[in-house]
Amino acid sequence: MFTTASVSEQSFLRAFLSIAYVATKPKTEEFAAAMNVSTSKVIGEVKEEYLELLEEERADFLDRITIFDASPRITEIADLLSDRLLRTVRREYRSAVMERLEGWWNDITIRQISGEKTEAIYGAEVSDKLAAIAEEYRSDNLPITFRKKKPEGISPETDDRMFVRQLRSIGTSTERIQSAIIDYYRAFEQRSSWAREDLLVQDEMEDYEDRLVEEWGRYKSLIFEALREDSPEEKLVAAGKELFKWVEFETGNLRIRERVAEPFVVRGAFHILANARPKPKVHWHPRFLERIEGILETTN
Repeated sequence: MFTTASVSEQSFLRAFLSIAYVATKPKTEEFAAAMNVSTSKVIGEVKEEYLELLEEERADFLDRITIFDASPRITEIADLLSDRLLRTVRREYRSAVMERLEGWWNDITIRQISGEKTEAIYGAEVSDKLAAIAEEYRSDNLPITFRKKKPEGISPETDDRMFVRQLRSIGTSTERIQSAIIDYYRAFEQRSSWAREDLLVQDEMEDYEDRLVEEWGRYKSLIFEALREDSPEEKLVAAGKELFKWVEFETGNLRIRERVAEPFVVRGAFHILANARPKPKVHWHPRFLERIEGILETTN
């Protein structure tokens, strides 16, 4: 039992404090006698049920009782943890780090209470998790919180956004389009989260996108240089496929920060650029922009 109150020096409950030795716990008859002194209705009800137990059941019951007195109030815990554990985290990020640690803690305790997690939660586990979260708030890193998230109602066949239409123009499979939609969602939501937490320096995202467009332009020139005005459609599609393949599997080094290595950050950023209005900043099919020139203003 955790309580904000303090057990007095004279109370028999001191034998149940977390700092007490097992040998100091009262004997079963002493516990019953101590309850006789109380005039509390609740204590009286407890005593009645206690006396119905067998001797060994009473002893087992007492062994299971531990009291943590003088505990901080729940409203004080965040500040106490922040002062004691987050000294190495920059002050402006402590609230975000604590929020993520609390979310992880709530999840793991629910799993344990429900029986999904059977092993104990050790202090070292909490320290390791805190260290891992804090590492994401360093100057060369950013927190990744949308790794497992997916949008509702994914529909590769009917989605009419520009970046999806681009993928259809090069014959991309439904499965890969679905993955692209997920990457787009995660990247969009992740950068929105970074912006809300004020984690990006001025113009950092714009500079990052400029880098991606520049690298895309270099590789596009290499892939498209063998094409001619009269190149057949199959060659145009093949070139677009090759360019998009580069985006999916060879751009892992194009990181917004050195330690932000999550693939969806880069892939999703390219899809966001491919969805830009009024005109996509990157494209895959060599003739895509020419073919949609007249309908760009009405495309989402």
